[in-house]
Amino acid sequence: MKSRREAREATVQLLYAAELADVEPRDVGPEFWLLREERERDRIAQSQAKAAIKLTKAFEARLEHLEKHRPNLEATLPAVDVEGRIAGHLGALIKALKGLIAGLVRIQGDLSHPGDASRALLPESALAGRACLDVLVRQHDEWDRAVERMPASLKIVEPIAGRVASLRKHETQLDAVFSPLRHSEHPAAIPLNERYAALVSAREVPQSWADNVVDRIDDVDQALELATDNFSLERIHAVDRAILRVATRELLEGEVPAAVVIDEALEIAKRFSTTESSSFLNGVLEGVRRQFAANSGTTPSPSPDQTN
Repeated sequence: MKSRREAREATVQLLYAAELADVEPRDVGPEFWLLREERERDRIAQSQAKAAIKLTKAFEARLEHLEKHRPNLEATLPAVDVEGRIAGHLGALIKALKGLIAGLVRIQGDLSHPGDASRALLPESALAGRACLDVLVRQHDEWDRAVERMPASLKIVEPIAGRVASLRKHETQLDAVFSPLRHSEHPAAIPLNERYAALVSAREVPQSWADNVVDRIDDVDQALELATDNFSLERIHAVDRAILRVATRELLEGEVPAAVVIDEALEIAKRFSTTESSSFLNGVLEGVRRQFAANSGTTPSPSPDQTN
């Protein structure tokens, strides 16, 4: 979680989603987190697309080399490969390589679209690119097996052997970009996996805070009811109620200055609630702050809104 405010916002949203679904915050489905993480996941997908596109020239260079030597190979291979199996596998390998390059060009085109258009197109083109890579890997495997079964062909295919072998390195690198979790130690996968791990770890703080609100709901709601002169919390809008509960939990914990807690709650209200909510929330939280200050025997300091 990049900041404490983001953690507070996520906690408010989690409590709100849990109340709508009538479940505990810990039972809110993964859809909540996927929706909240949508923008960052889109940015990661764009990073994957850019990394894949960078490999296009490497694949094009291998294709150029194979096509350059293909006529001579097809002319000399029949001497040891009467049935033309190796030539057939070479043709299939070249076709698969062309398909992958076309897939990468499509990804580049989709990435060039502005904003929402790019985000809408990239998942499909990335999936298609992934499929093209799988075809290439299968054809590469078939080529290797065909040559191994016919040792007499090794001398003939020697001009392309090195380039075909080096193609495997680029296949692995692209696979690490498309499926980073399968290549945890690959340099191309490490930064992507770190970003995905950060998304998951960012769930921990708001999940813990929301669970803590539920665990202390009696204390939290009692403080809020006293601050609202026993005004029913059920009559408060669900978003405002979630903001009040998150802030009251923090005031109850006392780990952060009360003025900061209240100011952050009002900022969240400006983003997620109505324009009229801020003054109401400020008044309620000031009442909660005075309660806790009186109980602790300290003199309450005013929030920033009260000093202006």
